[in-house]
Amino acid sequence: MKNLFQYVYFRIAKAYKDIFGIEDAPGYLLIQSCYSWGLLVLVTALCSYTLALETVVLWYFGIRIKTMHIIITLLPFGLFYFFAELFIGDLKEKYKALAKKHKGDRLSWLKGIAILIFVVLSFVCFMVALSQCK
Repeated sequence: MKNLFQYVYFRIAKAYKDIFGIEDAPGYLLIQSCYSWGLLVLVTALCSYTLALETVVLWYFGIRIKTMHIIITLLPFGLFYFFAELFIGDLKEKYKALAKKHKGDRLSWLKGIAILIFVVLSFVCFMVALSQCK
């Protein structure tokens, strides 16, 4: 599972690097490096899936999801993102190691599409869960 998340992080960061050309940045607000954006998108997608699941489970037990539930769920994901350097290490070095590991990746375009679908569906799942579990 760890390898899967690392690969997803690598592909998202690579997409940001290739599309926007943002490799290194000062780190102010929205001017982040591709490595930070890759991690942010991955953590946000995982958080969206968690919130969708939480919404359905709470609805099953007759509890409507409230703002406090969302904040409590967002808190660990936000803390992980802000302190990622402690848990993961240097994101740039991690990216370089993953780039070396996945250099001769076969069917990378298909895997990239699957990762794009994974990210987009995370938001769709959460919105559908919110709209259906009223």
